[in-house]
Amino acid sequence: MKYEDNVFNENIRYTDPEFLEMFTFPLKWGASKSLIDLNSIILSEKMSIKYFGDENPVGQSILVRFDKEHTKAFKITGVAATFPVARSFDFSFLINYANLRASDPGYDFHDWNAFVNATLIQVNKASDVKLIKQGMEKYKSCKTKLCKKKTGLSPPSHSNH
Repeated sequence: MKYEDNVFNENIRYTDPEFLEMFTFPLKWGASKSLIDLNSIILSEKMSIKYFGDENPVGQSILVRFDKEHTKAFKITGVAATFPVARSFDFSFLINYANLRASDPGYDFHDWNAFVNATLIQVNKASDVKLIKQGMEKYKSCKTKLCKKKTGLSPPSHSNH
């Protein structure tokens, strides 16, 4: 991560654009829907202070270096408010999941053997969970391209609905 002369090794979470609508991470500054833009990045308040002090960084640009060959400039479109002490997870930086193509042009969104921390599904009714769970059983054993060819099943690129 680079801003002006400051360079740090940071962890970035790739996520669906709806992440901040699905979970309760209120923003101190910016818009939660901004992750629709592939050039958008949202910072935690802790990272905002680390890079920008008390200044509102929305609208500023920050450079992400994914590896020696792949970099991308992102526009800061939001800063999450300080996270509560009681939480299941947090983040330092959020970018749209589709940016995996910028960091790894060969990334296969249909390869279930690829590295993904979690797939989260939001349902309207709790009673839908059992039905969805039953429907996902066929994908548990179909994780490879060979399986896909044999069964015709194709895992979704993401399942955050």
